[in-house]
Amino acid sequence: MFKNYFKYRKTWFILQFIIAITISSVFMLDPFMKLTLSSIIYINGLILFWSVLFFIWDFQKFKSNLNWLDHFDFDPPSTLDPVTRKAILRMQETTRQKDDDITKHQLEQLKFRDFINSWVHGIKTPLSAAKMLLETLPYDTAHQNLNKEIDSIEYYINQTLFYARLESFSDDYHIKSHALNDIFNRAFKQFKSAFILKSLKIDLNIEDLNVLTDDKWLKFILDQLISNAIKYADHHSKLTIKTECTNPFCILKIQNQGVGIAPSDLNRVFKRGFTGSNVRSQNQSTGMGLYLAKKSCEKLGHDLWLTSEANLTTATLRFKRPSDYYDVSLFKA
Repeated sequence: MFKNYFKYRKTWFILQFIIAITISSVFMLDPFMKLTLSSIIYINGLILFWSVLFFIWDFQKFKSNLNWLDHFDFDPPSTLDPVTRKAILRMQETTRQKDDDITKHQLEQLKFRDFINSWVHGIKTPLSAAKMLLETLPYDTAHQNLNKEIDSIEYYINQTLFYARLESFSDDYHIKSHALNDIFNRAFKQFKSAFILKSLKIDLNIEDLNVLTDDKWLKFILDQLISNAIKYADHHSKLTIKTECTNPFCILKIQNQGVGIAPSDLNRVFKRGFTGSNVRSQNQSTGMGLYLAKKSCEKLGHDLWLTSEANLTTATLRFKRPSDYYDVSLFKA
């Protein structure tokens, strides 16, 4: 601690030494000063004595202030000089205001998330009723179109719900082994009306394998990828969906034929609100689906990227092998 104090008061020590040298020089060189060497030593001894007393007192103040900083009591000690004390009090007031603002913002976010959850669960009831009523109508083109629109509403409602939950992800996921086929089938099922209306063909080759993930969040990711693949596929084209497993990864690929992604857009497709130049004229994209899918993958420790060549666009989702999931750093709150 004394070393720190010396650095803090180094200029004072130097000044004290200069004063002592100056006084001694004046007494010795001034011809009108008839002082003996013993008198000069005596005077310097007095200066040294009072200087030592001062620095002992100042060192105690310094130590007291350091102890206060270590424990950071909100009441600054009286040993601080007035300027420093005022500065600390102002900083404390600013910190308290910012803490209050952060707490208020967090409460507002919590209320908003609760409202979204309540709204989503409330609106799903009339949607389910609408679907049940739709089943009583003749199955024709109008029926298919209406069913597709209801599915689209459900899709965007779920997107809103998961967006609200993304910030509190750590409270809303559970990693364990799940059959990839089961999760994919549940995700694909809700897009069957859009799939039929576009007269799409499918080449499906998903191996019977388990992945370590959260089934709810993985289904949401697949919802975004399947929705995009169908939305931007040409009519009467083919979707290719397959898995490939090589240590240490398993890969799921979803490929469509249709509106591709411009090379200049590929490094921006996962940005929030971004819509590619090739699809803006269609007015179909909100720019949120891929952003949410990418963020969710980062939280789960999965990898997601897109490639596009000519009229083929491929979304690749990569899962790490089970042994890699013992690395807790893969999961981000």
